[in-house]
This record gives sequence, structure tokens and C-alpha cells, in this order.
Amino acid sequence: MNRFRSFLIAAAALFATALVLTVRDPHAVTTMPEPGVEIPEPAPVAASAPVEAPAPPPAPPSWFELKPGSDLSFILTGTVPSEETKSALLASTRSAAPELVKLHEKIEVNPAVASPPWIAALPDLIGTLVAGVQEPELRIERALARVGGISGDKEALSEIRGRFEALFADHAKREDGLRYDVARPTPETRMPLVLYLGPLEGKYSFEGSLPTAGQRKAVREAAVAAVGEARFADHLRVSPGTVDEAWLAILPDFIQGLLDEKNGAMELIIVDRTVTLKGDVPDEAAKKKLLELLAPAREAGYAVVDGMNVKG
Repeated sequence: MNRFRSFLIAAAALFATALVLTVRDPHAVTTMPEPGVEIPEPAPVAASAPVEAPAPPPAPPSWFELKPGSDLSFILTGTVPSEETKSALLASTRSAAPELVKLHEKIEVNPAVASPPWIAALPDLIGTLVAGVQEPELRIERALARVGGISGDKEALSEIRGRFEALFADHAKREDGLRYDVARPTPETRMPLVLYLGPLEGKYSFEGSLPTAGQRKAVREAAVAAVGEARFADHLRVSPGTVDEAWLAILPDFIQGLLDEKNGAMELIIVDRTVTLKGDVPDEAAKKKLLELLAPAREAGYAVVDGMNVKG
């Protein structure tokens, strides 16, 4: 009896084991490998490479250009990183240029542009260049630096060239257009003579620049003697950067003759090495006298344009 019970217990255990295996994976199909056949190892799964973030684009470069205009002016263009930089460039140019030179400024401010090492020293170089040469030129880009100008002063050219080479030593391309010309005057006489004398609101207004205080004083006294203090508006300036022509010595006498009370409203215009006279004179003799007074100007290479009318 005990032996039969033991048999039942063993049979029940075997049945339970088979039932568990069937429930675990009722659809599983077990394929036994054939003898002598090796089962290959599964291929390793490669780890994904990290994706690098794209590098930010480089900042656009700063650039600057200074060149002379055709109407007694300097043209300044470029893109700089700050208003402070722009103001410094304008102030340096304005302080070194003679009074009659106008600045045509087209500089843009963009905080996104690069701020290269040379930009802080650029105002000093501009001041030296404008004060030292005629027809100053300067253009600075990322890889190009160019300087130009003409002077009869070798020391001034040497100083400018040294500063330029040191400041832009790392530029891939440097162009040196500085020229020595003994026939060109020193920096103090680089600007041409520009004067205007004519009627304005019941007075005679005199505008422009003369190279010395003595010349300005003599011209003013001659004008006041001719028309009186109340009728003379003195807007003349003294600029050592204005050419000192020898024939300016006759200007006081010429002013008195031009503003003679026998004449009508008169104008004197001096620009581009040309002296132009306009207005009404009483007769041919008065006209001839004024033109003869300008003989030294003609001898110095100035053209004289007669725009006067004879009233008689």
C-alpha cells in the first residue's frame, strides 16, 4: 500500500513539472542543435557616437576706410563694434584736419562685429596720418591693410610708416602707398586756399581760413576801413594748415579796392586755385585796376575769372 502511494506521489510530481513547462511558453519550439554544430555568438551592438553641436559662425570683421573727397573733404566709412570707437575715429580725424575740411561720415556701428587688437590704436594712427601728409588714405580689412599719402617731409613719412607696419604686422597683405615728393609742401601747407567775401544781410561777410594771424588782422583792418565796423562780419579763421601763398601780401589792398564805395555789391571767391570776381563797377578803369592788382596771383598759377559788370 505504501509502495503504491509513493508511486502516485512521484507520478503527480512529474505531471506538475510538465504542466509548468507548458504554461511558461506554450508556443515555444525547442530545436536542439545537431551534433558538432556550433551556435554563433550574437553580434555586439555598437554604441551611438555623440552628436557634436555645430560651431557658432565667426563674427563678421570690423573694417575702416579714410579717403579724400573731391570737395575739400574726407570720407570715412566702415563698420565698428561700438559708438565709442566711432566717436574716437571721428574726433581724431577732425582734430588733425584743417578747419575747412568737411567730414562725410558713413561709419556703421554693429556690436556683433569682431573687435581686433588694432582698432584701439587706430585713432592715433589716423591723427598722425591726416596731420602728416596730403591726400591721406587708409583702408583696414580682415587681411588687408593699406596706407597712402604724399609729403615732402621724410621724417613724417617715416613715423607714419613705422606705426603702420607695427600695428598691422599680422595682416596677410600690407600695401604702402606713402610717397615722398620734394615738390609737395610740408604738412603745414597741405590745404588749398579757400576764401569768400560777399554781401550777406546788409553786411560784407568774410569766410575761410588764412595761414597766419597777421594776415587775418591785415585783411580785417582793410575791410573795416572800406565799409566800417558795423558793415563787416568777420568769420575768418587762422589755420596753419592752409597754404601760405606769397601773393596774399596784396590781399589787404585788393580788399579795399574791391569794397570801394563807388562799386556796387561785390564778391570775391577763391577756391581750386581760382580767383573769381563778381559785382558792379562804375567803369572800365575800375575794373582794370582790380584785375591788375591780381597779377601776383596769376603769376603764382591762379586763374582769374572776371565776372564783373560795368555800370556806366
